Amino acid sequence: MGTTESPTVKDLLLGIQYYISYLWKKKFWILAFSIIVASIMFLWAKQEKPKYNAELTFMIYQDENSSMSGGLSSMLGAIGLKSPDKVNLEKIIELSKTDRIIFQTYFDSIQMNGVKDLTINHFIKLYSLDRKFDKPIRFTSTKFDAFNDNERVMLNIVKDLLLGKNAILDNSFGVKTGIMKFSLSSLNQDLSIEFVKNLFKHLSDFYINKSIEKDLQTYNLLKGKVERLYNKMNGKEYASAEQDNKSLGVWQETERLPSRINKRDATITSIVYSEAVKNLEITEFTLQNKTPFIQQIDVPFKPLFPITKSIVLYTILGLIIGISMSSILFILRLYIKNIF
Repeated sequence: MGTTESPTVKDLLLGIQYYISYLWKKKFWILAFSIIVASIMFLWAKQEKPKYNAELTFMIYQDENSSMSGGLSSMLGAIGLKSPDKVNLEKIIELSKTDRIIFQTYFDSIQMNGVKDLTINHFIKLYSLDRKFDKPIRFTSTKFDAFNDNERVMLNIVKDLLLGKNAILDNSFGVKTGIMKFSLSSLNQDLSIEFVKNLFKHLSDFYINKSIEKDLQTYNLLKGKVERLYNKMNGKEYASAEQDNKSLGVWQETERLPSRINKRDATITSIVYSEAVKNLEITEFTLQNKTPFIQQIDVPFKPLFPITKSIVLYTILGLIIGISMSSILFILRLYIKNIF
């Protein structure tokens, strides 16, 4: 039974020397292929349009009710108010990606290269997003019901540009810091800056309004009740005083009864009014504490530095890729040739 000898270090070195010698003979082919790949990488980097990245960072401050006493919390529950919720950063980021917020930002008018137009029209023109349509698409209305089928398709095309596979918009937050960020990298610095600013504005307005919507309704109901009680109390006191002025102290006891009833009603209304005012003050205090405060931290401004591909780096990378690929192909060719 025969034995198979294991290759030695000498055999390995001889094999390497053999393949290196073979590649050296093909050096002109390898060089030519590398120059072609490097040229392709050079042209790719040179023709790539510069991008402008605008970042806007912000934080949300909201009272988490940690300092409220049990008595105050009980009173809030009694008048229909809940304790403030903790800020859900993931919810806010996901909210910023919804059609409601994104579409609102589409229809802000911004100025780009001296031309004022709707944001969505700037995106369409800058990225030629309507090139596959029979005619150019430009939005002239901001009402969804007025859009035709092509315009509704375009809404999603622009959204895919922003948030799709190759998204140019990044919405993120730091888990430990709680700092949120909007970042847009577009082909125009005006578009990048104005879009993230308007996106923040629409998100901020919507989040604040929805956070206090129910509590604001409770506050308005209490405020209306306080105003009605105040008017009723004043009316009863005025009616009682008017009757006293007419009697001049000479009315009979039975004729003084309406005045006494008005005074009694005024006193009762005053007690109810005082309680309602206290509840209104508590509600107002809670509403102020529950209203989120969204603070911008860093706001982008001009000029933004253009982000471009390094021509030198991509050319060198092309040479490396060209040498590696051509060398591997020649070695495989020689290996297959030796086997067969």
